[in-house]
Amino acid sequence: GAGAAGGAMSSDGAAPRAAKRARRSAAADVGHGAQQQQQQQQQQQQRQQQQQQRQQQQQQREAFVERKAGPEAPRLEPRARATAEEMSLLERLVYPMPAGEFMRDVWTRKALVVRGAAARLDSLKANYLFDLDVREMLENTASEKIFAWLPGRPAAATGETGQAEDRDGPIGSVELGSADNGMTAFESGASLYFRSSQRAADRWIPALTESMGLGFAGRYNDGDVRGEIETFVSHPGNLTPAHFDYMDTNFTIQLAGCKTWRLHRSTVQNPLRGCTPHYKLSDDTLEQQAKVNQLEDPEYSSAQARPGPEVVVEEVTLAPGDILYFPGGLFHRVEVAGTEVSKSINFSLMTTNWADFIADSLRQLMWTDARFRAPISLSDAAYVTPDSGTDARQVDAQASRGPLARKHLASLLGQVGDWLMADESSTGLHPADMLSKAIVQRQEPEESDNDGDDEDAAAAGGDQSDSADGDDEDDDVDGQDEPIRATDGDDAAGAQGVSSDRPNGGTLSPPSATLGAARYRVNCLAALVGPEPAEEEGKNRYTMHSHFGNEDISSAVQCELVLPERVTPVLSWLVRAKKSESPAFTLASICRETAPFTRELGAEKISELLEMLSEAGFLTKL
Repeated sequence: GAGAAGGAMSSDGAAPRAAKRARRSAAADVGHGAQQQQQQQQQQQQRQQQQQQRQQQQQQREAFVERKAGPEAPRLEPRARATAEEMSLLERLVYPMPAGEFMRDVWTRKALVVRGAAARLDSLKANYLFDLDVREMLENTASEKIFAWLPGRPAAATGETGQAEDRDGPIGSVELGSADNGMTAFESGASLYFRSSQRAADRWIPALTESMGLGFAGRYNDGDVRGEIETFVSHPGNLTPAHFDYMDTNFTIQLAGCKTWRLHRSTVQNPLRGCTPHYKLSDDTLEQQAKVNQLEDPEYSSAQARPGPEVVVEEVTLAPGDILYFPGGLFHRVEVAGTEVSKSINFSLMTTNWADFIADSLRQLMWTDARFRAPISLSDAAYVTPDSGTDARQVDAQASRGPLARKHLASLLGQVGDWLMADESSTGLHPADMLSKAIVQRQEPEESDNDGDDEDAAAAGGDQSDSADGDDEDDDVDGQDEPIRATDGDDAAGAQGVSSDRPNGGTLSPPSATLGAARYRVNCLAALVGPEPAEEEGKNRYTMHSHFGNEDISSAVQCELVLPERVTPVLSWLVRAKKSESPAFTLASICRETAPFTRELGAEKISELLEMLSEAGFLTKL
C-alpha cells in the first residue's frame, strides 16, 4: 500500500514538472526565435549601413572633381579684399562659383576645374611673369636652386628586353645653380621647376591667403606668408607620375600649352606628408611618409599611386586660361599634351593646421607650471616624495624604473585634463584666449606695388594718411579729462589705440565708453614685458606678447604699449592675477583691490585701460 501510494505521488508530481519543462522549452524556443529575429534585424541593418556607405563612397568618388565653365571670367588681379566694384583674387580664381561655396564645399575636399579664356591671364603674364620668357623667369626666380627633370620617355619606348618600359617609374632631377645652366638644360630637352620671382609671390600669395580668410594661419609669426608660387616649364611628352602633395591649397594656372591631369582619391585627407613614389627618394623619406599617413589609414601604401581597375580616375586637360584647384591628398598624374611647350604656375599654400595651433597653445600653458618644465627621468627615485610612503634610500636609482614615473605622468595628464575642462573663470585652455580678438584681427603689412598695373592698393588699405593735422592733444594722457591711450611713438594710428612697427602688430580700435560690469580674465597665452622708461616723460613702455608656445618662442602677436606711470599699479595687479587660481575679475574688483590708485585715476580710465588690454589680447572679455 505504501508503495502504491508512493507511486501515485510520484506520478502526480511528474505531471507538473513535465508541464514546467514544456513551458521552459517553449519559452526557450520563443527566446531563441526572438534572438534569431533580432540577429537577423541587426544583420539587415548592417547590410543597409554597408550599402549606404558604399553609395556614399560612390557619390564621393563621382564628385571628387567639379567642373565650371567661365568663358567670361574676369582677369586675374592680386586683390586681397572684395569691394562693391571689384572681386577678390579668390573670387576671380573660382568664378563663376561663389567664393563662399568654394570654401564650404570644395576647399580641402575635392578638385575644381574652371575653364576660362587665355586673355584673362594677360596682365598676370605681362606684369609678373616676364611675358613667359624662360630666361627672364630663371634670372628672377626666388629659388636658390633650379631643378631640371630628364626628358620623359615616349610611350613606345622599349628596353633591352624588348618590353615596353614603365613610364610611371621613378624620375630623377638635377639641381642647377644658375639661370644659364637652366637654359642649357631646357634647350637640351629637360623640363624645369623653380619658384616665381619674389615680387610676384609677395603680391599674389598674401592676396590669396587674405581673400580665403586664412588670417594668422596663412603666415608665419614673423609675417612671412606660408606659401609660394611654383613654376613649371615642360617639354611635350614630359610626364610626372602619380603622387599626392601635402599642401592644402593648390591653384594651378595653365599659361601656355596643354597638360592632361589624371586624378584619383587617396585614403588620406589633409595629409601631413606627401606620397611621392615618383621620385627617387631615400628609404628614410618613404618610411616617414608611410608612418605619418598610416595614422589615418593603417593600410596606407604608396602603391595607391597606381590605381587598380576598381578605382575611379578623372581625366582633365588644361588649356591656356584654365585653372585647377586640387587639395592635398589627391593623387595626380600630369603629362604635357600636344606639341607645344607647357608653362604653368601653381599658387601653393601650407596653412597652419589645428593640431599645431592647439599643441602650441597647450605647450605654452604647460610652460607656466614648473612640474611640466622639469626634465624627464625614468628612475623612480626622482619621484619619491615625503607623503609617498617610500624611503628614497631604499630605491635603486638604476634598477627601479617606471612605476613612479608613470604615476607622476598620470598626475600631469590629470592637470592637462583640468585645464581642458576649466570654466571661464579659471585658468585653462579656452577658445576665447586661443582665438583672441588680437590674433583674429592681426594686421598684416600692406603689399605695395608701384607698377601701375592695378589699383587695389588704395581699395585694400584705405587712406592711412589722416594724421597730418599736427595736433598731439590726443596723445597727452596727463590731463585728468583725457582718455588713457596706447601709442607707438609719433604714429598717428597710436592716437586711436595700440600700434606696432612689427608686421603682426597692427592698430587697435578706440576703447569703448560703456563697459558697465564687464568681466575679464587674464589670457594665459599672453605676457606683458616691462615697464621700461619711455621717451616721453612720465610714461612707461610695455610689450605685450601672445601665442609663443612654439619651439622658436616667436610671438604670433606683439604690441607695444606706451602708458602713463599712474597705471603701473593696475598693470602689476593684473600680472599677479594671472598667477591666481581664479584669474577672472570685474572693474569693481580691480578698483577695490588697487585702491588708493583707482581713486586718483577714476573708474572710467581703468575701464578704458581694461578695454585696451582686451583688444591687445592680454585680457579676455567674458
